[in-house]
Amino acid sequence: MLSPALQRFKIERVEEYYKITDQIKEYAGSNPGKAMCDKLRPSSNPEWIRTSLDETDAALCRLIKNDRISFGANSDIRSTIKSAQIGQTLSGKELLAIARLLTLTDELSTYGEKENEDTPDDALTTYFDRLYPLPLLEREIKRCIISDDEIADDASSNLASIRKSFTIIGN
Repeated sequence: MLSPALQRFKIERVEEYYKITDQIKEYAGSNPGKAMCDKLRPSSNPEWIRTSLDETDAALCRLIKNDRISFGANSDIRSTIKSAQIGQTLSGKELLAIARLLTLTDELSTYGEKENEDTPDDALTTYFDRLYPLPLLEREIKRCIISDDEIADDASSNLASIRKSFTIIGN
């Protein structure tokens, strides 16, 4: 059984931990980033701690050298991906969320590029190297989906034909 003083100490440490994660969360630029902050947990694993400190140091160095990159338009599209995988039709809103993520992927890929061949890798290089921008898909989504609830007339030849016939019938 813990003494009352030790119990208070443990409770204060936990409360302080949540104050710290709440402060970190304020700097997260997107809802998925804020959710990741909520999942942060202390670790006593020396290897994990070293890796995390190296990644934090590399991120700070990149921020000092480059402009800050915004994650604000990022949203969690995992449920949208699952819907697509089982053959469900995606809404304009879902497709635009995918397009925003593709735009961010392209920006991050560019952000992570080395200045020149002599630039050494840092603790974040492998993360940036895993990014695979899909600019053609991004452009096609943006061309076809005008807004959450509006699809471009020329999104497909069938749609263009149908809309053209409605115009002729309406006149």
